[in-house]
Amino acid sequence: SNIICIGVYTFSDTDEFLSAFNTLNGKVSHNELYLSHIVSYMIAHKIDIFNLIIAEAYEDWGTLLEWHNCQTRHTTYFVDVDGVLLRNSGKYGKINWSNNTVVLSDNMDTLKKLYDEGAQIVITTSRDESYKSFIEELLQKHGIIPHSIITNLYHSSRVIINDFASTNPYPSARGINIPRNGSLKEYIE
Repeated sequence: SNIICIGVYTFSDTDEFLSAFNTLNGKVSHNELYLSHIVSYMIAHKIDIFNLIIAEAYEDWGTLLEWHNCQTRHTTYFVDVDGVLLRNSGKYGKINWSNNTVVLSDNMDTLKKLYDEGAQIVITTSRDESYKSFIEELLQKHGIIPHSIITNLYHSSRVIINDFASTNPYPSARGINIPRNGSLKEYIE
């Protein structure tokens, strides 16, 4: 069959599940009762109806290392616009937010690579809301669809605070500081 079970089950009645478990407990080979034994028993005895739900995407996280590798690919990056994606400019001056379109190509390419590998991109900027569509179009031209664009941020330090646990190990938040208009690639690799 081209169908496999990825290990997710639900039961309509916990009492029926427990009854099947108790009936089979100690009666299977090697004295080890698996969930598949219970499901097979319930299907054979028409105790419960199981419906198939096709998964749209599947990754095998058979080990903790594989899970952590998946998490690494799906990191969320908070990326500033001016000085990281576009040559730095400000709201005022001869070269400003309204006329500065100089893309830092290496950084955009690095971001595109991360995005293609599964990263989630959140754009941050001090630019006001009126620049949001410009930023979206700029990113789309480079094949990046951002998860979100946060505008109107203070022109000051930005701090990310996140919890950590065994499923999202320490450090669960990091910071990358690059020199203005510098290379992002050097700090990502």
